[in-house]
Amino acid sequence: MTRIRRHAGICCLAGAVWLVGAHEGGAQEKPAGSAAAATVTEQDATALTAAVDALSAGKQPADGSVSWLGHHFIRSQDDSIYIPFTVAVDKRQLSSSAVSMYVRAVSRATSGRPSKSAWEATYSIDVPPDGRIARAIALTAGTYDVYVAVK
Repeated sequence: MTRIRRHAGICCLAGAVWLVGAHEGGAQEKPAGSAAAATVTEQDATALTAAVDALSAGKQPADGSVSWLGHHFIRSQDDSIYIPFTVAVDKRQLSSSAVSMYVRAVSRATSGRPSKSAWEATYSIDVPPDGRIARAIALTAGTYDVYVAVK
């Protein structure tokens, strides 16, 4: 299931990812950001996080600017699963090819309780001419909602 949303120039994509494994374990904690995210401004990071918060709470209208193209599951170390994925961004909706991208994965096993992100990262990237962006996450076995926001 994929839901696509937009708020104040921010494109978001939400989808469910099901992982198959030997057991249902807690998701692996990953630090937010990376060396590439050094140029993501605090304002962009806050706006992207707020957009994903609104999307996950159902407070944001749908948008078709970001679409999930595909993913793969690759067994990794320590019972985690490496998931490379590709999304497509409608470049006509962007003011520049240099964008900030935020990815969050939240376990569905925490229904009814405040959920902690199993994966959260912010990237500063240049969208290629074809609009395809490839990234990856690593999670333990379980069912997750994955949110991708681009500004």
